[in-house]
Amino acid sequence: MQLTPIGLALIRLCAGALSCQGKDARAPEQSHRKLTVGTTLFPLCDFARAVAGDQAEIRLLLPPGVEPHSFEPKPEDMVRMSKADLVVYTNEYMEPWAVTMLQTLAFKEVVVDASEGIA
Repeated sequence: MQLTPIGLALIRLCAGALSCQGKDARAPEQSHRKLTVGTTLFPLCDFARAVAGDQAEIRLLLPPGVEPHSFEPKPEDMVRMSKADLVVYTNEYMEPWAVTMLQTLAFKEVVVDASEGIA
C-alpha cells in the first residue's frame, strides 16, 4: 500500500508531536500543543481528521456550498491559514487561489498538494 502525500505529511507531523511529548516527563500537560492542519475542501478535511485523530486540530477553509474554483479567501481566511502547521489543498487547477494565497503569505510550513503523484 502506498501512502498519499497528505497521509505521509500528517503521519510525520503526528509522529513528531508524539515524540516531543516524552522528552520531559515533568512538563505540564498544557505544554502539549496540537498540530493545526488547514484544508481547503471537505474531503481533504475529512481525510486529515481520519489520519490525525485527536493529535491535530483540522480546519476547513471553504464553507459548505462554495465553488472551489472561484473562491476568494478573505483576510481572516488568510490569517487562519497562516497559523497552520500544515496546509493541504487539491491542486493548482482546482484551487488556483490557494497557490496564490500560499505565495502571498510566504507560507514556510508544510504545504501538501494532494494531487501530487496522481496520474
